[in-house]
Amino acid sequence: MIVKKLTLTLLHILAILTSFSQTKDSLKLLISNSPNDTVKVNLLLEIANTYEENNNDSTIHYYNSAIATSKEIKSKSKEAESLVLLANYYFRDNKYTNAIKYYNSALVIYISLKNKSKEAQILQNIGIAYYYKGDLSNSLEILFSSLKNYEELNDTVNIAQTMSKIGNVYDEDRKYSDALEFHKKSLKLDLKINHKLSQAADYNNIGNAYLNLEGLEKALIYYKKSLQIYEEQNSKSGIARALGNIGVVYSLQEDDNSALVYYKKALSLYTELGRKRDIALNYGNIADTYLYMNKYYKSIEYSKKCLDISIELESISNQLYSYWSLYKAYYKLKDYKNAITNLNKYHLINDSLYNVRKSKDLEEIKAKYESEKSKEKINLQNLELKKNQIEIDSEKTQRRIYFYASIIMLVLVLFSIWSYIQKHKAHKDLKSQKAEVETKNNELQEQSEELKVLNQNLHEQNDEIDRQKKLVEDTHKEIEQSIEYAKNLQHSILPEKEILDKYLSDSFVFFKPKDKVSGDFYWWAHVEGCTVITAADSTGHGVPGAFMSLLGTSFLREIVQKEYITHTGVILRKLRKEIIKVLKQTGKSGTHKDGMDMALISINHETNIVQFSGANNPLYIITANKRSLQGIEPLAGFKGLYEIKPDKMPIAIYEKMDRYTTHEVQLEKGDQLYMFSDGYPDQFGGPKGKKFKYKPFKKLLLDNASKTMSEQKELLNNSFETWKNNLEQVDDVLVLGIRI
Repeated sequence: MIVKKLTLTLLHILAILTSFSQTKDSLKLLISNSPNDTVKVNLLLEIANTYEENNNDSTIHYYNSAIATSKEIKSKSKEAESLVLLANYYFRDNKYTNAIKYYNSALVIYISLKNKSKEAQILQNIGIAYYYKGDLSNSLEILFSSLKNYEELNDTVNIAQTMSKIGNVYDEDRKYSDALEFHKKSLKLDLKINHKLSQAADYNNIGNAYLNLEGLEKALIYYKKSLQIYEEQNSKSGIARALGNIGVVYSLQEDDNSALVYYKKALSLYTELGRKRDIALNYGNIADTYLYMNKYYKSIEYSKKCLDISIELESISNQLYSYWSLYKAYYKLKDYKNAITNLNKYHLINDSLYNVRKSKDLEEIKAKYESEKSKEKINLQNLELKKNQIEIDSEKTQRRIYFYASIIMLVLVLFSIWSYIQKHKAHKDLKSQKAEVETKNNELQEQSEELKVLNQNLHEQNDEIDRQKKLVEDTHKEIEQSIEYAKNLQHSILPEKEILDKYLSDSFVFFKPKDKVSGDFYWWAHVEGCTVITAADSTGHGVPGAFMSLLGTSFLREIVQKEYITHTGVILRKLRKEIIKVLKQTGKSGTHKDGMDMALISINHETNIVQFSGANNPLYIITANKRSLQGIEPLAGFKGLYEIKPDKMPIAIYEKMDRYTTHEVQLEKGDQLYMFSDGYPDQFGGPKGKKFKYKPFKKLLLDNASKTMSEQKELLNNSFETWKNNLEQVDDVLVLGIRI
């Protein structure tokens, strides 16, 4: 009978849902007449799902009704299911704080039900929600908890997926080596279970990690592996993604023609799929490539296409990128009116975006506070569960006592004629049971005392946290004072500008440490009619880098000024020998290999011949009157700019320990020399938060070569700050320019 009734009810529900848009009133009537059971919960969830696309308030109302009904019928599993579906709704609506709140409520229930699989799944959802909120620390913590559960369940598929998500968080946090490690672990498992599409995604993620680690060749290999699998599986969206990524690698390798081919292939597929955001992104990449190829009209054409879609989709970042590209192209065409118009639009949006970011930062701080409150709430809920269980046990005991007491009283009434001994025995039984009740009450009292002690411990822990905070603040102050002293010490050993001004007609030093002390340093001296000048980049930045710079300047002073050596190749070789000796470098696995990269020149003022030797860092020469340098090929696309390559060996122990090459170039009046560290080209910024890169750096130097050295320095600083915008400076920056 019950089965028949349930079947009829479900058929009735199905009929109503089939014609939902015409019979909403009937559906609500059915809900009001339904008994409070799982059928009603399922019906409420189905209606909430039906409302999702066009009525947020109704969706939330029906999900909350399902939760309330589940509580009334005391169905923990249905309550948890309803909470998860409501959380999923908030997640899809990008309301991640609300999503996390309801996921946590469901998590408490699944923990009490000892459902490991659901617990792991909800933890993964919470971790992803924190990732999209930008709270990467909490995201990692929760995802590692999910991973631990899946490992206990031996669920290989979900272990691989969770590792991949952890890799994505590390990638977002710019911890690219950690990201690479977890993407490779994910790939290993996906190969084991032969999950093809997951393998393709892993190859793509590994390519991303290598791209960020500057391993362009390896990135290209993995992107092509990803492309091959996507083509085998006929996944058009995957093929398009891989093609676009391959285009990025070719662009970074300055192979603009190949980059253009792959960007256009990706664009064709995204157009077929109707993926407007990706279409806009590829329009932007193509516009950027044409800009590097000096095809400014083509760049403008694709930038405008990117802009049109970005405005339609309200994509602020792509609008910024488009206006910036249009500004650069119009500027190159000397169409200054359009250049200024687009630059003004860029700054207008960028200023608005900055205000939005400030609001977002405040929201993130608030979200972190809510997260801590949520964790505390879970702990309190767990304590409440324990307390409820104790109360339930107590109620069961009391009901048992009342039952036995009733039986005894009934026996006394019916058998009152029995002997005094029987009455006495019943009385003893009653006393015994009373003692049991008192024992239980005492136990409850003890547990209440334990809760008080636990509360006291929490207060003591908070006091200890405050004490530790004060200790950290005091320590931080001492460290700051020490670093300030180190800063003054480092600045005192840098050479005076008067030496350069005395022997060279014009020069500048653009020096911008990341921290108060720097791993980049510059040094010069005049010996035996020659001026020896260097720009160097030590391992690391901050205090470790500053220590290396102190060693470098000290040894250079010994070699050049005390031993009168001006031959650049010999200077680098002797400097390498001293660094290896003082740092006790052996080259064995696991030992440190700290050192420095360096560009070193020696200008003979009688012959006007410059010697150059480089340890990983090159020398740029911009010639006077665009003349040609004998024996050196000009850079393609950079008329008048020549690059003298360095030796690929640092000033440190290395697998290759050859002599440093000494190049000699005859200079003429007006020639300009540039030495630099990698801090400027490696700075992240611009509309897409990407690296500045060497190609735009060369263009910047060449475009402004006609200006005075002080003007060039100011332009370098302005371009750097504009590019960096609100992003953090990633490394020390040093650029040294000299005009003969």
